[in-house]
Amino acid sequence: MTAERDRRADVLAAARRLFEAHGYASVTVRDIAAEAGVSPALVIKHHASKAELFAQVGPPEIPLGELDLPAADVGRTLVARILDRRDRDEPELWLQLCRQINDSPDSERTREQVRAGLLDEVGRLAGDRTPDRRNAAAIVSVLIGVAAGLRTVGVHEGSTRAELLDLYGPLVQQFVTDTA
Repeated sequence: MTAERDRRADVLAAARRLFEAHGYASVTVRDIAAEAGVSPALVIKHHASKAELFAQVGPPEIPLGELDLPAADVGRTLVARILDRRDRDEPELWLQLCRQINDSPDSERTREQVRAGLLDEVGRLAGDRTPDRRNAAAIVSVLIGVAAGLRTVGVHEGSTRAELLDLYGPLVQQFVTDTA
């Protein structure tokens, strides 16, 4: 039974990598099987369909859980992480979330999962205790906008990292409710 569990885990890990890198619509069951080193039939046997596999994988996560920051550092740190990914030419997680929602076979369900997870995590990090997580929602919106502006639209070409941190760090920071 362990080998079967390992294959299931391999398939889920392969699907997660491919969905995050290419989106739901661009990934096939054959792609997932090849990435996991199994047959397409095994993928379907364990996960019923690509849509079901996508639902099991869930949306990509923005790794905020490991951040344990003073409230005064939240804005600059979140912006710095976007700049770090850009500078290392890594995929932009904020944009991947948007693509996953749009590509999802059940976009309403995926949107709700992403929204709830982000508002909880960002709300925790920012100290937002409002019932509607208004400040966390503003932070998420700004960060998605910064990521899209820098990576998709290409605004701020020629701006230095320090200039971008000075511009966007305080903008995000204004929504952090636990001020130091």
